Formats: sequence, structure tokens, C-alpha cells
Amino acid sequence: MQGDNGIKHISLRMPDDLHRQIKKRAEAEQRSLHGQIIYLLSSSCAAHSHSVQRPAEDKGGSERAKTASL
Repeated sequence: MQGDNGIKHISLRMPDDLHRQIKKRAEAEQRSLHGQIIYLLSSSCAAHSHSVQRPAEDKGGSERAKTASL
């Protein structure tokens, strides 16, 4: 798609209760429903990416911990 500026359009189905919760939170945080969904997804992805360690970093960290405890 030309001219989409890196934006993808999706159709999203969700349970009524979840929709109500997100809409209520969006109103409380003065965001649109769309803005709230983007905010929640971005926050979740950022938190997840910080909690996942690369195998090389994990191995190096474990090795340093073993050396430090000797």
C-alpha cells in the first residue's frame, strides 16, 4: 500500500466487557479508544522487550555471576 506512512489497518474483534473497560480507561486518561488501544499495546510490547534477555547476554551474565561468587 503506497502512502500508508507505516500505518497498518486492522479489524479487531473483542469481548464487550473488554471494550467497556478500555473505553472507560480511555475516557479517564483523556484518550480516544483508538489511542488507548495503541497506548496499551505499545506499553505491553515495551515492557515485554525489556524483560526478554538475549541468550548471549544471559550466558554472559550467568558467567559473571559465577565468577563474582568465587
